[in-house]
Amino acid sequence: MLFYYLIGSECLFLQGVEEDSMRILLDFLASQPRAAQLLAEKNNALVSSLHDIMSRYLKDVKVTYQVADKRDPEFVFYDVTKSIVNVYSVKPAVFDLFLTFAIALYLGVVYLFVQNFPTLYSTMLYFASTTKSKVN
Repeated sequence: MLFYYLIGSECLFLQGVEEDSMRILLDFLASQPRAAQLLAEKNNALVSSLHDIMSRYLKDVKVTYQVADKRDPEFVFYDVTKSIVNVYSVKPAVFDLFLTFAIALYLGVVYLFVQNFPTLYSTMLYFASTTKSKVN
């Protein structure tokens, strides 16, 4: 497998890529933390290693450090090593069970009303006609 990266008339990786070296490099990259606050340090091992590797094959490699603006509240960096777990008490499962029964009862009443609507309608017409005849 050949990877070509053209820089002018030169070809990068002309002899190919060794799978062992790529595996070692990927294992190294996967083992390093890549949190933004850790990568912002000047002496980060991952950044310096990537700089060395890219400098070996490319002509113009520069590392630029960007610092977040202090006035911008959108950037909040959290410390990875210190984390606090907050556990809150939530509504009990009995409430969910009660709510499920209430919804099922409501849907059952609506279903029975729709299924028996002709019977209810005829009964209401019967009572309406008997009250009219008694009034006259």
